[in-house]
Amino acid sequence: MRRRSTLLLLVTLGALSCSGPRVGEVIPSRATVAVGKSLQLRVLTRDAGDVRWKVHGYGNGFVSGGGEYHAPFFAPNPPVAIIEAVAGASPAARMTSEITLVGSPDFEDCLAPGQAWGGPDQPYVAEPAVPLVKVPPIYPELAREAGVDGTVVVRVIVCHTGLVADAQVIQSVSLLDEAAMIAVRQWVFRPASDGSMPIASWSDIPVKFTLH
Repeated sequence: MRRRSTLLLLVTLGALSCSGPRVGEVIPSRATVAVGKSLQLRVLTRDAGDVRWKVHGYGNGFVSGGGEYHAPFFAPNPPVAIIEAVAGASPAARMTSEITLVGSPDFEDCLAPGQAWGGPDQPYVAEPAVPLVKVPPIYPELAREAGVDGTVVVRVIVCHTGLVADAQVIQSVSLLDEAAMIAVRQWVFRPASDGSMPIASWSDIPVKFTLH
């Protein structure tokens, strides 16, 4: 009787394994990545030919079409990014990877290979950085109660990956500066180009706060 039950179980498992797409996983399914660094991800599934990547939440970095995860230079709170991969058209082929962000950023990771950083006097930029993901600021309640509005201008360094490595206020509005900085740090850009490759560059971002 026990032998018959075992055979029945094996046949059932075999049938299940042969029906429909096999649900795989993202490799690695869990990892620790230093801020500003990259990690190559891949999926183990039969539908891996068409993989769509998504990073949950703003400010958690992004994944290129080829599965390379680029960690942000400002770790979110909590410092965890959830990466989702969807393989093929089946909702069942939805996989995730949990990335824990640690450490302090290294500015060298922001520069393109061989790029010499000249600050505001950087070399010629053929194509400036263009925002792709704009995270709106959260209006500070104290500023709202005080009736404060206006436009804060934040100068950012956009890395060759399109992430923000540094930000500073160059046009201040009392009570609004910090909210503007927090928002712009989470933006993702199409990076500037020197005509041949993506490079790091400066960009001035106006952040407008309107009460009405």
